[in-house]
Amino acid sequence: MRAISFSPRLLAQEQSSPENNGERGSLSTSRLAFGNQTVGTQSAPLTITFKSTGTSPLVIHGIFFQGLEFLQTNNCRTQMVPGDSWVIQIVFTPVSAGPADARLYINCGAQNNNTAEAKVALTGNGTSD
Repeated sequence: MRAISFSPRLLAQEQSSPENNGERGSLSTSRLAFGNQTVGTQSAPLTITFKSTGTSPLVIHGIFFQGLEFLQTNNCRTQMVPGDSWVIQIVFTPVSAGPADARLYINCGAQNNNTAEAKVALTGNGTSD
């Protein structure tokens, strides 16, 4: 899978904000597929690595989901210096049979609060045995 990069600076430029010094981040993937999982049981965790790739500190404003059947744990700090990385582990626990999808969002930006949002698409399929 290819890594995706994003930059709060691009958002800052769109908003005509001159105060942004090179905060950048990179995700190891933009999509995780869990495949089939028995309803009511938890999958093995899948991992995403998030890395600060810019020249200035990157502030993490929050990590959240849109979707109910996925959970995450992480070793994230609220600020990353250039070169820092951390791991997000995600599990899938279907509550009903059929396809499930969600989005993981990472809100981050500069110390001056210019923000960008990194997204990871999550999919799985609940099965009944």
